[in-house]
Amino acid sequence: MDKKSSKEILATYFLVFILIFVLVLSVINFVNTKQKSYLKFEPVNDGDWIKGDKKAKVIIVEYSDFQCPACANYYSLVRQLLEDYDLNADLAFVYRHFPLPFHKYAKLAARAAEAAGKQNKFWEMHNLLFERQKEWSLANNINVENVFKKYAQELQLDVNKFMFDLNSAEIMQKVDQAYMKALANNIQQTPTFFVNGKVINNPPNYNAFRKIILTELKANSSNIDKSLNSK
Repeated sequence: MDKKSSKEILATYFLVFILIFVLVLSVINFVNTKQKSYLKFEPVNDGDWIKGDKKAKVIIVEYSDFQCPACANYYSLVRQLLEDYDLNADLAFVYRHFPLPFHKYAKLAARAAEAAGKQNKFWEMHNLLFERQKEWSLANNINVENVFKKYAQELQLDVNKFMFDLNSAEIMQKVDQAYMKALANNIQQTPTFFVNGKVINNPPNYNAFRKIILTELKANSSNIDKSLNSK
């Protein structure tokens, strides 16, 4: 076989590889788009945990799992957004539980946040759970409840009440219902974000996320201006 024939065969293999790669990407994109088209948005309600005013121009709703590594990464992005914008007028954030079954401690962590919420420290526990995720999520030989008990002590909660609420039927039911609601809305993965009721592709970095928020802020401001001019 001469050198020319070898190069032609290699070029053909390379072309076939590129075509297969593009086809696979197209199929994945089609499936993801199809899945997202079935997602239903549940409007913000009084039962939600919300940071900021629910009348803000832009509302981010996140379905999340405290044991999900990707959720921990997005936690820092969302926190930065909430620091960079007016939390009442411009931006609000809603956290919804979606503890995935294959995450051993996800439900327990969700219950810990809810138990802290009984003492008005939901967001403080939410932050600790994400910031120290590796400390408890990879645990093998420790009692994770004791780790969460330590967090409760740090947050100066009534620890006895926290431990009671952590294992109460009320909170277990609340976390289970949150999970079932998410399934009913066809949520399948964490994190899943909605911005002003529209599901988004998870942005790769802070600037991409910020761009989505800026676009919504501009659109909202434009709609407000049109409304005022029509009066």
